[in-house]
Amino acid sequence: MDRIDSAQVALMERESLAIEAVASDGIHEGWNIHTCGHYVFELLGNLDELVSLLGVVKTHLADSSEKRLIEMTQHDLFLILAEVGKPADTNDPPPKRIALTHILKLAELAGGYEQLLEPLGHFIVPGGTIAASLLHYARTITRRTERTALLYQRAQTLNPFIPVYLDRLACLLFQLARSVNQTAKVQEVAPSYYHPSSIK
Repeated sequence: MDRIDSAQVALMERESLAIEAVASDGIHEGWNIHTCGHYVFELLGNLDELVSLLGVVKTHLADSSEKRLIEMTQHDLFLILAEVGKPADTNDPPPKRIALTHILKLAELAGGYEQLLEPLGHFIVPGGTIAASLLHYARTITRRTERTALLYQRAQTLNPFIPVYLDRLACLLFQLARSVNQTAKVQEVAPSYYHPSSIK
């Protein structure tokens, strides 16, 4: 028998527990567990984490239009959760899917914010207001979710608009974080390697 290291054992145990947990809820039927691997669980977990974090972001935003924007993206992410988590052999009608219209909407919103911001020629250190800092954090979770979606897509059929939507969402959250700080008159800080004098 081939030697299995501790990391592989831990991963196998984690997948086994995840499969048992899903099976106990009766929602695993129709999934090809051997094909999907653990990516489906990682993707669903990342989406859940992102939706929840955006809920925290929403409580720290003062602008009502920004709150509505975040709530809109939460509903969009629930569409993805429903689509990814839907068993293949269910007789239920298919959920509404993320489509090109959702992506174009995000791109339009991001472009609108970008036009109101100072041109950016360097990286910025996340920070500023609580809302902006949380938006930057949500952006990183979105990127992680996007990476997981791409890995899942290699093993199983996935709506091709989902990774694109997540990419556009990350861009929008970045622009929104900058906008929130600009409204609060918080100066953006470049990394020290770019301009040492930017670190006070």
